[in-house]
Amino acid sequence: MKKQRYNPLELPNYDVISASRYLHIPESTLHFWTTGNEPIVRLQKYGRFPLLSFKNLVECYVVEGIRTIHQVRVPKIRAASIWIHRNLSSPHPLADYDLTTDGSDLFLEIDGRLVNLSMRRHQGQQTDEKLLTAHLERVERDEHGVALRLLPYKSKADMSVSNAPRFILIDPFISFGRPILRESGIPTAALAGRYKAGDSISVLARSYGREEKEIKEAVEWEIGRAA
Repeated sequence: MKKQRYNPLELPNYDVISASRYLHIPESTLHFWTTGNEPIVRLQKYGRFPLLSFKNLVECYVVEGIRTIHQVRVPKIRAASIWIHRNLSSPHPLADYDLTTDGSDLFLEIDGRLVNLSMRRHQGQQTDEKLLTAHLERVERDEHGVALRLLPYKSKADMSVSNAPRFILIDPFISFGRPILRESGIPTAALAGRYKAGDSISVLARSYGREEKEIKEAVEWEIGRAA
């Protein structure tokens, strides 16, 4: 019998509590997006203890950016997700397709034509295209547009900062998909653990041969407050 190969991008790796902390999204909001007959994000594993794959994590990140930065209403995001699920092949459309928005509706370019996925268009809403672009650029994709890595924000406040630091990396191929300090492989949880045990930011920086600002960002990202 041929051995089945698993794709780390699809494996369920994150519980809702971890996803909520990584993305700064309330657990109740994640539950709302991932449940119902036609959820916005279709989880790899439902049930009493639902799990998110890496692509699910990216999808929730994209939804939060569209909802928070462009203030597109959740029903329209849900309508767009439903349309893609019904008409295209990807089980993770918000991770696998490069969507655009005018601040009211969501659009996708198909065969050279821009398709309105939300069905109705309303004019006049002010948007900040640069902020949304900066938000979506924190999802690193391959040449086909498929999400490979995510560089999450340290806090929700950073979503309004176009040049917010990008020191934290979530890559399903590294450290089992747990957050690390970018270009180092050092788990952020390990840094936070040593900090809580009494090591200072400067001591950690010397220990790992990294800059203090990187270590500080990683520790603050893990513990949820200024170090």
